[in-house]
Amino acid sequence: MTKRNESKLQDVPQYLAGIQHSGDEPIISDLSLNESRLGPSEFAVSAFSDARSTLWRYPDGSHSRLKEAVAGRFKVDPNRIVCGAGADELITLLTRLLAGAGDEIVFPEFSFIMFSLNALRIGALPVEAKTAGFAPLVDSLLACITDRTRAVFVASPNNPTGTYLARNDVRRLVSEIPSHIPLILDGAYSEYMGCHDYSDGLELIDEFPNLIVLRSFSKIFGLASLRIGWCCASRSIVDGLERLRGPYNISGPAQAAAVAALEDEAHIKMVRDHNRRWHDRIASVFTRIGLRFVPSGGNFIMTIFPDPETANRAYHYLRARGVLTRQLRDYMLPHCLRITIGTNSDNELLLQSLEEFVSLERHIDPAQSLRLNYA
Repeated sequence: MTKRNESKLQDVPQYLAGIQHSGDEPIISDLSLNESRLGPSEFAVSAFSDARSTLWRYPDGSHSRLKEAVAGRFKVDPNRIVCGAGADELITLLTRLLAGAGDEIVFPEFSFIMFSLNALRIGALPVEAKTAGFAPLVDSLLACITDRTRAVFVASPNNPTGTYLARNDVRRLVSEIPSHIPLILDGAYSEYMGCHDYSDGLELIDEFPNLIVLRSFSKIFGLASLRIGWCCASRSIVDGLERLRGPYNISGPAQAAAVAALEDEAHIKMVRDHNRRWHDRIASVFTRIGLRFVPSGGNFIMTIFPDPETANRAYHYLRARGVLTRQLRDYMLPHCLRITIGTNSDNELLLQSLEEFVSLERHIDPAQSLRLNYA
């Protein structure tokens, strides 16, 4: 268990929202941000375009149509839904609602960085529970709970590791957490999951009032630019969030696009199938050339290099060939790169470049093997 010291606002790290690159760099494939490289549904694009005639109007501040659409698809009570400007806004609001200075927020180590940053912004202490193979552990999370704990966050699948909390573990965790402490289950990448033992938590929402489920339209729905997320929670949590959020936090065109995106089952399936097919192929190539990686439930793969220097060389080698990946120093994983699964051409270029890199590294200094087989 790791507890970080309280920080003043000026000491809180800024979130790395994107990689800046100069115009003369040949960035062909940006695989750094976990965007859906296949884009949104044409239904969503058309709905967004049609909404241009109402740009002069304030959006529906109650998000009524969007809530009904979400409720219909996911079989939840629309009165228990809150919509936000991306899941990020809801994480921020939940942290403000549930905790204050000196309180503790618990989450697994290597978790989505916004859990930690939002805790630090309000003067709360981020508490990191140890993981095994980058996967969250129920016992470790429970052991971190004290009388100062105000919330437990778990991203499943988690960014940047791709690991998830199995169905039985979700039930056990929410069952054994003290009932006054909310468990926030962040399922931004849920739609990519196909494992039989996975749960997004929604089937437990009526049984456990302290369970909060977060979702996003930024990933498989391909609407990252529009900033749309939602959560399902108890009536008391919903009431608090509605009082905290801005009155017009999601634009009208964004709401229209999100509603339409939910209706396009064929697009969702196409993106999911593409992602799984390429995850398996990339994993196969990585295994063949001796690169370690974490099998992922999301639209990305975290690659593990022998040391930070090798990871940095790989990052710059790929970047020089037009492939942009995500370095993970801010996640305390300087020896790793997170790589989004892209289009067919993105992925072919990635694999070709990584094979060249591994071959070149071994060729440069065969006497000083990089131990890419991790024997």
